[in-house]
Amino acid sequence: MSIMGMREWFRKNRITMVVIFVLLLIGLLISYGRFGTSPTYTAADYEKMVTQAREAYAADPKAPENVYGMYQALATYVDFLSHNKGEQEQIKALDAEAVGYYDEYYALLAEEAKAAY
Repeated sequence: MSIMGMREWFRKNRITMVVIFVLLLIGLLISYGRFGTSPTYTAADYEKMVTQAREAYAADPKAPENVYGMYQALATYVDFLSHNKGEQEQIKALDAEAVGYYDEYYALLAEEAKAAY
């Protein structure tokens, strides 16, 4: 098809091309809007995550991944409670417990590094 033929085709199908462009743009905006979203968790979901982390920690308290999993579950639960204006006493207690697991995690890593060295 020549350049003149393409111009003539675009003139005849201008509305179709605009409709296709608008639909593509809408699809792009919809997909872009979904990429940044994260699942919405409830307090019950976080409590379940903490319970699962506690069970894994109880099974093997010397495994660094279990200690870090415990810290991560508690830290995300504290963050959730802080954003949702939870009870301050509960937030403080969970935060202190999370910091304890965080310290324990790095202590385990230091022990492993000393043993490897």
